[in-house]
Amino acid sequence: MTGRCGPIAPRLIDAVNTWRPAIRIDAQEGWSLQLDGALSDGGLDLVVSHTLPDRVEYGRQPLRQEAFTALVGAGHAFAGRQGVSLRDFAGQTFRFYKSQLVPPHHATLMAALRRAGEKFTYQEDPIPGLKHLDLHDGKSFTLVPDSMAQHLVTTDVAAVPLTDSDLPTFNLELVWRKEGLAPATALVVSAADALSRGQRWIS
Repeated sequence: MTGRCGPIAPRLIDAVNTWRPAIRIDAQEGWSLQLDGALSDGGLDLVVSHTLPDRVEYGRQPLRQEAFTALVGAGHAFAGRQGVSLRDFAGQTFRFYKSQLVPPHHATLMAALRRAGEKFTYQEDPIPGLKHLDLHDGKSFTLVPDSMAQHLVTTDVAAVPLTDSDLPTFNLELVWRKEGLAPATALVVSAADALSRGQRWIS
């Protein structure tokens, strides 16, 4: 099992360990294109991801419907606010890492910025990974799934909820190969469904 999904994967692993302690899960992280290749080739049994490509050979189980939260530097004027509109960031710099690492995720973010109807400067950070984004100038921001926001907050980074109701959302999904589905993999899928329903992550 692998993916970049904040605290959701650890909660799923805990649920599986409680429900089926005989199943051993080896977890790791990777970019969506790497995960897709490894899952397709049989190097992985399961992937937890927001944006794995659609393939007919994959089964998919939605875990959580995700909206966006903004991350800003601690010195940003919006830090500490209970909510802002994405339009309030007009003229500021949106920072992210290279689109080639997560093409569908990046496309969703660009769609959200376009939906705001404002102009933003776009800048790619040279070091990939949300924890490496440089937001210290007080005029920069990025967007992350709600479930990851508090996981990324530090003394230098603040999370600001977005009040927009018309922005795109996407699903955090559990993805597996349908062909040759192993019994242990099927049990993890069932555990994921039970966890998602119990937490009411999918509306």
